Parts: sequence; structure tokens; C-alpha cells
Amino acid sequence: SAMSDIESELVQLQDWVDEKDDEIEQVKIYRVAKWSSSQRKKKLSQYKDTLADIEAHGEILKLLLSICEALTEDNTIDDDNHAVRTIKQLETVWHQVWLRALEWEYLLEQSGE
Repeated sequence: SAMSDIESELVQLQDWVDEKDDEIEQVKIYRVAKWSSSQRKKKLSQYKDTLADIEAHGEILKLLLSICEALTEDNTIDDDNHAVRTIKQLETVWHQVWLRALEWEYLLEQSGE
């Protein structure tokens, strides 16, 4: 069914978001100051790749959210459905991960100048 497909996608997305949340640490300016120029360039390249990955997964998240919103409007599921709650929670964590990666990218770009 559509809901079991959505639930399956959500499990995969949850695992991915949790992995990225653990992987991308809080921005630490003092650490970047100690890195060589080549280390900063390497990290910047990694964060650009990570951001592209985060944004691609954001598209999947938006698609799942719009499907659940449509199902809610059709009264197929209600607002308190597990999938709806999970997507909204995932969206919050996704935004936090995306912002943290953006902060790193910005800091590394600024430190390279």
C-alpha cells in the first residue's frame, strides 16, 4: 500500500538523517583556525558534497510531506498519523543538519580568503 511505501521510505530517511546528524559536528571556529589551507580546501569540498546530498534528501522529504498532506486532505490519514508526525520531526532535524553544514561551508569559505 501507499502508506507502507511511505513508512519504508521514512525508515531509510530517518537512518540517513540520524547518520548525518552524528557526522556533522557543531561548528568550531577555533578548530578551523588550526587547519592548513589544504585541509580547509579539502573540508570545504567535503561539505559542498555533503550539502548536495542533504539537499537531494530534502527533495525526498518534501515529496513525502506533500504526499502525506494530500492523504490528510483526502481524509485517508489523519494529522496525528505516525508517518505525518515522523515526517515533521524529520523535517526539523533535516533543517538543523542542513544549517550546520551551511555554517561549516560558510566558515571554510571565509577562512580561505
